[in-house]
Amino acid sequence: MSKLTIERGLGSAAPLVEIGEVRRSAWGPIVGDAQADQRFGIDGDDHHAWHLYVTESGVLVAAGRLVVRLNVDELPEPKSFGPWTHRMTAPLGFASRLAVRPSHQGKAIAEPILAGRIALARELGLTQVWGETRAHHVHGLERHGYRVVDESRDDTVPGDWHIMCAPLG
Repeated sequence: MSKLTIERGLGSAAPLVEIGEVRRSAWGPIVGDAQADQRFGIDGDDHHAWHLYVTESGVLVAAGRLVVRLNVDELPEPKSFGPWTHRMTAPLGFASRLAVRPSHQGKAIAEPILAGRIALARELGLTQVWGETRAHHVHGLERHGYRVVDESRDDTVPGDWHIMCAPLG
């Protein structure tokens, strides 16, 4: 049975280590372990972001985060989101770092995380949630209220990436 957990900041290191492992297991085969750690590993935002993760039998199998910003000038991914600041209204959220263990991919394990981030953003009074996703995941985010803004200008990770925004107002 799957269980969704929502925590802010993750003061203890244990969940962050597991989240880092899930990110590496998902992205390592695509971009290599070093690039996965550099681009999708644990960073400074993880220590104060909201984390939503799914466990099965006590094992963390999927994770995503919601980074809250009260100011448009404090972007978590400036190369990705910088060109769109003129369309952003604060307070806003950035949905990022969604990863599912390869053994659990294709089983809709991420659905509670996608829905949970939008519900949490509404609870927190955010006006928008921005995200970046690969083209083949666009439809899944559209089911949760996201709309494509444009193609991403960040070319640090191969693939066809899109910037998306879910207006909450």
